[in-house]
Amino acid sequence: MQQIMDIKKESNSEYVISTRNDSCVLIRNYQKTFELILKKLNIKNYRFHTLKHTFATNALELGMDIKTLSEILGHSSPTITLERYAHSRMDYKRDMIKKISSKYLK
Repeated sequence: MQQIMDIKKESNSEYVISTRNDSCVLIRNYQKTFELILKKLNIKNYRFHTLKHTFATNALELGMDIKTLSEILGHSSPTITLERYAHSRMDYKRDMIKKISSKYLK
């Protein structure tokens, strides 16, 4: 990860992967660039989708609403986002049960 952050520091862009003229980029181009970066840095070949999944999971854990996340991910509906990414963690489930319990079992 540090190697990718070093590349980012050398870039004038807000992003690690960017275009010269801020034009629309096809996802396949991002995937190919991602693969080239990994190869150049001799990093195990992670699937590009892993980044998307990690982003979605972190966004949900930080409280991003599902509609906004769905739009960012380019899904046609929030239902797709929920089905693919809304895997709640056990500690989160425990916290929610505790909150409900404390409200009703005083």
